[in-house]
Order: sequence, then structure tokens, then C-alpha cells
Amino acid sequence: MCDHSANPPKRRHFFSRWYAWKEKWKDALVNELEGRREDVSDEEFRNRDANLKVSKSKYSETLKVQSVDFHSKYNREKHHTDEYEQEDLIVRRGSPFYLSFTFQRNIKPDADSIVLQFVTGDRPKQSKSTINRLRVLSPHKTEKQQLKRQLWKAKHVELKGKTIKIEVTPAANCFVGVYEVYLETKNVNDPEDTPERYQHQDDIYILFNTWCKEDPVHMEHEDDRNEYVLNESGLIWVGSVCCNHGRPWNFGQFDEPCLDAALVLLKTAGLPENGYKNPISVIRCLSAIINSCDDDGLLEGRWTEHYPKDCTEPCTWTGSVAILKEYMETKKSVRYGQCWVFSGVMTTLLRALGIPTRSVTNFQSAHDKDCSMTIDFHFKENGKPMTFLDDSVWNFHVWNESWLKRPDLPAGYDGWQAHDATPQECSEGIMQCGPAPLKAIKEGQVYLLYDVSFIFAEVNGDRVSWMVTDDWDMIAFNINKNSVGKLISTKAVGSDERDNITCLYKYPEGSEDERRVVKFVNQFSSRAEDDIYDLDVVKDVEFEFEPPTKAEVGEGFEIKLKMKSLSDSVRKIDVVVTLMSSFYTGIAKQEIKAKNETIELKPKKEFEFQLPVGIKDYETHLGSDASFTAFVNCKVHDTKQCFITVEKVTLKMPDLVIKCPKEMEKGTEAKMTITFTNPLSLNLTNVVLNVESLKVVPLTTFREKFLPPKSKFVKEVTLHPKSCGYKRVVAILSSDQLKGIEDLMCIFTTNIIYSSIYLSIYLSIYIS
Repeated sequence: MCDHSANPPKRRHFFSRWYAWKEKWKDALVNELEGRREDVSDEEFRNRDANLKVSKSKYSETLKVQSVDFHSKYNREKHHTDEYEQEDLIVRRGSPFYLSFTFQRNIKPDADSIVLQFVTGDRPKQSKSTINRLRVLSPHKTEKQQLKRQLWKAKHVELKGKTIKIEVTPAANCFVGVYEVYLETKNVNDPEDTPERYQHQDDIYILFNTWCKEDPVHMEHEDDRNEYVLNESGLIWVGSVCCNHGRPWNFGQFDEPCLDAALVLLKTAGLPENGYKNPISVIRCLSAIINSCDDDGLLEGRWTEHYPKDCTEPCTWTGSVAILKEYMETKKSVRYGQCWVFSGVMTTLLRALGIPTRSVTNFQSAHDKDCSMTIDFHFKENGKPMTFLDDSVWNFHVWNESWLKRPDLPAGYDGWQAHDATPQECSEGIMQCGPAPLKAIKEGQVYLLYDVSFIFAEVNGDRVSWMVTDDWDMIAFNINKNSVGKLISTKAVGSDERDNITCLYKYPEGSEDERRVVKFVNQFSSRAEDDIYDLDVVKDVEFEFEPPTKAEVGEGFEIKLKMKSLSDSVRKIDVVVTLMSSFYTGIAKQEIKAKNETIELKPKKEFEFQLPVGIKDYETHLGSDASFTAFVNCKVHDTKQCFITVEKVTLKMPDLVIKCPKEMEKGTEAKMTITFTNPLSLNLTNVVLNVESLKVVPLTTFREKFLPPKSKFVKEVTLHPKSCGYKRVVAILSSDQLKGIEDLMCIFTTNIIYSSIYLSIYLSIYIS
């Protein structure tokens, strides 16, 4: 119990940060408001409301607060908020918590009135439910004295002498955010007594509550709640369909300043007061303010080969906390992020607020620029790609899903909702996306809120190939109905396995339901009148692209195309294969190697076309993730059959070798060594290694200007676990030539060393 009676109420750190932000708009707003509403400052607005004024009763015998006990340890444990670093009382709406107040004299139930008051927002009002007055003790209740509109509940559960213990249950749909706490006392037997109104110097945070059945974010199963709200670290899948892995990411939602950052971002984005009740509004608002396209948002995106020196490249971030700290300290957009960074930060912010959220990866993710709901690629008559005309198909794209009810839609659309903070296309005039119900995406109901059409095209659009003639006529000559939206993945609940959730987004490729949905969606396309699906071409040659699935950086590989004749006649086939280096977004950079050949395929025979690629061909064009694009264009002379495919090739990055104990005691120290060997035949320059683990080792950076071919880079860090449980240590290495080489080591920290048998059982469950 702490005694604050001698100290005046003060604004906590969240409020001071927010008001500092707001100053920059004040002057601009003055002239805009004239003639539309009475120009009253927030301070003056508050001063006019008697309920917000600290006041002293004129009688010395009126109850006066001497000390307050927030029961923080008990309340935080019961509300699953004990892991938050900040010491404030943090509770979840819809569940009870306890406060105790001690006064200067014994409480008289037959004479003393006690009203507890919770206040949030810049301009709080009872009529807007941003002032909640809860009558705790009232000797003579009358109809007039009953406080109306009480979705909040408060009752005293213990009354001993000078102390009253109160159980408070916030409404399950109350505003999420920071609340000021007031206590008002009065002697009801004396009509001349004036209220004694006390404001406590500490505020209370109220969050969404996935444990509460009445909260729209309620989840039924405890394992799901532990994963999607409480898990502080995870894996975000990256790579390609044929070569992918879980990239470790420290969400760190309980670390400072993540919770405050979430609330500051909502304020900065101008979320209306009523939006703080609604997870739909919160998600849509954050999806806009996390990127910096329309405002001074959290994170600036950049997809280039070269970066300024005074920034952090996307591939070197190990988690969200460092990004949020930099933003809160500088009040400027952090440089730079790409899709997995935007998604990782979104997961952090929403879990910090209590909304169940996960990062989701879509491989072969389409980007439909023109609302056609098809993905268009263009080729010259000689088979060469015209990439500047194309839509793009990203090797992978990472967005988010959150679990919530959708009362704004017809019944049946509750559950996982997809949303995306990475800036791609405008929605309602700004860069934001979602939340879109997964059921609506799967059924092609592209007219439902929000942005269902864009996400549908990402996972289920058909790829259409167009021939561009010399006079720039464009003729659709090939449709690939099975080329985008592959292997949609997220981290499995309770383990590091990959969970394939493609079935939540689309029906099986080629099934009647899948074709029904695509044809239904085509009527909403920007070219719904074009019948591009009526292509009548004889197809008596089968083509199959074979990607190099096990190719690693530092090795050569082959691009293979298999052809099989189903005809009784010889088929002459023109084959053009072009390999280009590319960004993971599918945007081609530079031609690496090309080969064209005319093949005579004999009846009922097979042939394998090969394009060999050596290390010298590509090692100076590896980019951030060793990503390449193979453009394949085949034409059969006699039948005019065409086979067009644009395939992603991603090489496996070299490994980091990490050595450390797999088991440690809390409070002890141990050494970890990280070793990397340069696999290339050229020097690596500006090598940077970042190592981080939540509550084990702070973000630590090592730098090396020069690493010769085949030589080793060895560094050592000290591990010092501050809490018990399963921990991930993340290491990420980058250089000018190779980027985004990452690995993780899992350790189990305990108060007492467990037996090796117990440890083996534990790790077999949680480590893939």
C-alpha cells in the first residue's frame, strides 16, 4: 500500500508523450475550428466540468483519502498482465479487479457516500461514457441518486474500520486506454456538506479481454490465447514456395514502450473516441498509421538494393521493441521496414492492446494494381518479358490476422480477419487494408468490408499472359489458374512448426468451388465485360517447370523445363528462358542468364530443357534474399499452344552456427558463440551481426568491415536470463553482398535446474 495523500495528482508518462505530440497541431487547428464549434482548449473544457475538479469538503469530518492500494500484483496476475514491464496497474475489460482506499477515520455506512470515477480521453463526458461514475456506498439510495447507464459495475467487498475494498468490473465494451481514477466522498446526512473529490496520481490501463465471453475478441481455447496474446516471440515465414523457413521475430509486446506506443499511434492517427471500444476501428487505424505514406507514421518502407548509411536495413531488425523505442524517442518515422517488419510490429501492438493477432505469410502473393482481379504479365512477340507493364507476384508477402466478431456485417463473418499495414494500394484514400473476414475472401464476397477484393486477388487471382504486338495491341493468350496464393502459413499454436492455413482463404485449386468463386468475382472486375476465359486452343504438349529446390548460396544450380508430347505428330516448340535477379516483391532487376532454343519434340516423347547457372553468374546480384525470377515462354508452332510461367527461385542462405547451453538458471550467466563462414568467392564488406533475446540479452551489435572468401566470423555474447521459461535468442547477419542471414537458439530457464529427462520432453514439444 502506498501513501499519496500529500502529493498532488500528476499526469503519467503516456499523457505527457501524447500532449507533446499534440502541440504541433494546435496552431493549425485554431483557424479551422472557428465558426464550427466553440473554441475551447482541452484544459478549459476539463476545468468547466465539476466532476473533474479536485475539491476539498468544508467539513473536516468528511472522508478524506489517506492511502490507496491498487493490489497490482494480484490484479495483474488475474488479468494476465503481470509480464508488462511498466509498473502501472493494467487490467482487461469485462473482468473484475480490486482497489482499496483508506481514510482518516472509520467509515460510517449510514452516513458516508462514496463514488468511484474512471475518466479517459481529452474531453471526457458522462454522455459519451468517457466519464464513468460508480456509486460504491450510498446510505439513502433514491431514484434520483441512482447513476444511470451503468455497464460498469462496482461494489464493496470488504469494509473494515477506515478501509474499504472495492471490486470494479469495467464494461466488456468499454473504451480501451488510460483511465484517471477519482474518489468522491460526502456526508449524505448533512445537506450543506460539499463533496471531497480526490484524484489518484497513478492511472490505470484497460485493455481488450480475450478471456471475457462478452468481449468481441474472445477466444475459446486457452492454448490459442497463450499463443496469440501472451507469446512474446515467434516465427514469420519467408522465402519461396520451394525454399522457405521461419524467420525469428521478438514481438516483445510486454516491453516498454510497446503499450504506450500503441496508444500514442492511435491518438496520432486521430482515432475517434468511440473507436477505442471497437477492435475493428483500432485495427484499421493502426494499419494506416504503422506505415508513413499518408502521415508521420511509425515505419517507412523501402524496397531498394542500396540504403543510406544512417538507417537500419529491414533485414537487420530482430524484433519490434527497438523500432518502437526509436519512434517514441525521436517522434519520427523509423527507417526502414518491409512486409515482415510491418507485420511483426502490428502483431506487437495489437497483442499489447489485448487483441489476438498472428503474422501470416502468403507465398506467390499477387499484387493487383488495377482492380481487375487478375494478375497480368506481358511479353513481346519474341518471348522476351516486358516487366514494366506487369502486375507483380511477390515471392512472399506477410500480413496479419486478428480474431474478433464482426457485428458490422451479416451473421457468419466472425473469427479471423486479415489486415495489412504494408503500404500497397489506397483504401478509402489512404494506405490501409482490412480487416477482411477470411470467410468473405474464400467465398469471393468482394463487396464486403474491408478490402476483401484486394486480398482475394493476392491469394486467388488468375495469372493472365498478354502478347504485345509491334503496334501495341495486347492479346490474352494464356491463363494460369493455379499460380498465386500458395502455402499460406503461420506459426502453429504451441510449437515452432509451420501451420498451413491455405484452406481458410481458398478452395482447393481446380475444384468446382474454386472456379465458381473466381467466375463470380470476375463480374466485379474492372474489365468484367472482357471474356478472357474463352481461349480455344489445342493443348497436346504438357510442360512442367522444375525449380532448384535444394540450391544454396555459393553453389551452382539448373533451371529445368520438362516437356511431354501427347500428340501423334512431331511438335516444333520455341523455348525462351530468361533468369533475372529480383526483389522478393517480384520486381526484376537485372538479367543473369538467358537461353532460347527451337526443339523438335517427337510423338509421345519427353524432353528436358536446361539452363545451367554458375556461382560467377549470380554472386554479385544476390540482393537482400538471394531471389531470382525465371521467365519461361514456350510456343508450339502447329497448334499455337503457349506455355507461359513466371517462377521464383530462392537460394538457401548459409547458416549461422550458434553454441550455448540449452538450459540455464534464472540470474546466472553463460556464454554464447556465433560463427559464420563466407561461402562466396568474393569479399564481404560492412558485416553487421545483431543478437537479441527478450529478458536474456539486450540488442547487441557487432561490426566487421571486411570478411575474405571462405573465412570465419566469430563473436561471443553473455546470456543473463531475468525470467523463467522458454526463450529464443535471435541472431541476424548482413553485409553489402549477403543480407538477412538469421538463426535462433532456444534455451529453457528455470529457478531450479530440471532433470535432463524433463528438459528433453519440454524441448520436444516446443522446438521443431
